[in-house]
Amino acid sequence: MKIKLSSEQAKRFYSTILPEVIEIVKQKKIKTLRIEESLKKEMAAQ
Repeated sequence: MKIKLSSEQAKRFYSTILPEVIEIVKQKKIKTLRIEESLKKEMAAQ
């Protein structure tokens, strides 16, 4: 899927949307890591 952006739009996209997406991905990874950790602890406790 190709989206044609003018350089101005591209700059705006990369400066605003991209960091937000990266942040969301980081948060999700942290959450899944925490869930995995707690699952491992529960399995070990049993």
